[in-house]
Amino acid sequence: MAVQAGAHVVGPGEGKRVSGRVGGYVLETKATDDHTCGAYAFQEMTVAPGFPWIPPHIHRNEDEALYGLEGEVAVRVGGETHMVRPGTYVFMPRDVVHTFSNPGAVPAKVVVISSPGAVIGYFEEAAALTNASLTGRPDMEQLAALARRYGIEFVG
Repeated sequence: MAVQAGAHVVGPGEGKRVSGRVGGYVLETKATDDHTCGAYAFQEMTVAPGFPWIPPHIHRNEDEALYGLEGEVAVRVGGETHMVRPGTYVFMPRDVVHTFSNPGAVPAKVVVISSPGAVIGYFEEAAALTNASLTGRPDMEQLAALARRYGIEFVG
C-alpha cells in the first residue's frame, strides 16, 4: 500500500461520490486505506428523508462508527436503537448486528468511519447493483454474494 508523504486534504463537496438505492443515500469518500496507511476509511453520508431500514447485517472484518452532522438517523446496534443527531457518536463493533434508517422529514448527514477501510469497495459495488435494477432495489441473492466477499453477513 503506497502512502504519500504529507497531508491528505479533501475539501467540501470533494471526494469520490457513490449514490445508492437510486438516490436514497450518497457516500462521499474523503479517505481510503491508501490515505491512512490501512487504518481506516472516512466517508460523509447523506441519507434521504424517510429512507427505510437497510438489511440488518454483521461486518466480520471491520468496526464502524457514525458521527451525526445534520438531521438524524436511527441506528440499531445489537438490540438497542439510537438516534444519531448532530454531535452524536455511535460505535458499531465488528461481529454485532446493525442497521440504520432516516425516519425524519429532512436529509441526514453523518460521518462514517470504517476500520480497516477496505469495506468501502462493497459500498461502491452494492450501489452499482442497486442502481442497475429497474426497481431501485438489488437482487438480494447477488447482494448477499457480494457481501460475503467482503466478510459481511445479512441477518434475518
